[in-house]
Amino acid sequence: MKKLWLFFALVFSLLLCSELSAQNISPQFSELKGMEDNQGNTHLLYRINSYQHGTDYESGSNDIYNLVPGTSIDTIYFYDHYSCGPNIGWGVMIFDYDYWENDLTKFIVSGNYVTCLEPSPFISRFNYENVYTDWLNYTNDIYISKQNDSLVFGLPNIISYDGGFIWDTLNLDYNAISVSSINDSIMFAVNFSYPPNSNLYKTIDRGNIYNVVDTGGFNWQSKFYYDTDGSYIYRTNRLDYPNCSLKGSADQGNAFTWQTVYETSNEFFVCLDESQSGAIYLADGKKIFFSSDYGTTFNLYKELGNRIIGIYK
Repeated sequence: MKKLWLFFALVFSLLLCSELSAQNISPQFSELKGMEDNQGNTHLLYRINSYQHGTDYESGSNDIYNLVPGTSIDTIYFYDHYSCGPNIGWGVMIFDYDYWENDLTKFIVSGNYVTCLEPSPFISRFNYENVYTDWLNYTNDIYISKQNDSLVFGLPNIISYDGGFIWDTLNLDYNAISVSSINDSIMFAVNFSYPPNSNLYKTIDRGNIYNVVDTGGFNWQSKFYYDTDGSYIYRTNRLDYPNCSLKGSADQGNAFTWQTVYETSNEFFVCLDESQSGAIYLADGKKIFFSSDYGTTFNLYKELGNRIIGIYK
């Protein structure tokens, strides 16, 4: 069967969060995700970011679109935009989302209602608005278990056992940043206590007991990728700006098994081939690299004319 490879490339450089308030940003691509629905259609979920500010106002937009290649479908999936004036503001910011049964209409989403005065975080389902609100508790990542779709994680520290209606608190000593797609009892976490440390922790019982599995050079924004073989795990890592790396473990992320498999001074993007264990695609700058051996070696797959800001197979 002929395989279809889909990539987005972009001329504009991505801006760091700290720079967003410093200058206006013309509309540009800022994120790419993808999924396959139950009919075998590919959906590319991308964001377009823009920002404007003046002496007494600011506004921003990072709307999420749904593009179905080969069709005329290219529509808004979630609105993400806000506007703030001297005395009032309005809008919504979307942090993350997931969906049931490979159906984009059955979603659960986390975000923040913008008032420009006080934060108003929320979680909503496709059939029930604001199932969770707590202005002290932002939910950065939403994840539906692959083993039990009634189990929903709102990382870093809440969990629902009934499909996202009622929420309980995870262990507050550690803040979960990733749930294994192979086994939802396995989670990775960081410690936000003061003084902060840069250790990576792992739990195999969904947050009751945590153990250190890696030390140094770690930050809570790391992204995790789980190979279908159940043993190999990868995570992005930033040591000192702008230096970035991809680290891998061949033993389920256990202690003393994490090794650096790729290093760069650029922001890079990763996707795994779910049909081929050990296959990694990595976009760095204008180049796409491929590894068929769990990151032991990377070879140039393709070079594009513009800087890549997302990759999806």
